[in-house]
Amino acid sequence: MLKKVLIIAQGVSFAGVEVAVGTELELSEISAASLIESGHAEGGEEVKTFNPNAGANDPTEEEKQTEALNAQYKRDELYAAAKEVGVDLAYDATKPVIIAAVIAQGFAAALIK
Repeated sequence: MLKKVLIIAQGVSFAGVEVAVGTELELSEISAASLIESGHAEGGEEVKTFNPNAGANDPTEEEKQTEALNAQYKRDELYAAAKEVGVDLAYDATKPVIIAAVIAQGFAAALIK
């Protein structure tokens, strides 16, 4: 976790360059604590970092619906329930085809318990 510090004394270098008093830096917790303890910096708040991959592995709504329908119904039960709410299906549709039709035709919420 990065910490933001404000340099308040001379004699601090960062990446081999002298840092001017009044400069804000984002440093590791250990480095920030060391500068604060030595009197060269103040602050130490956590830096909020943006993670563009946060949530990238979360399932989509369609994936959640597919998983729920697959877990809650056997093929024949799902077929009967889908026909009952009005899903247009062929008699010999497989369970994955039934699930896809339920979702595509907007009936998933009606069938998920």
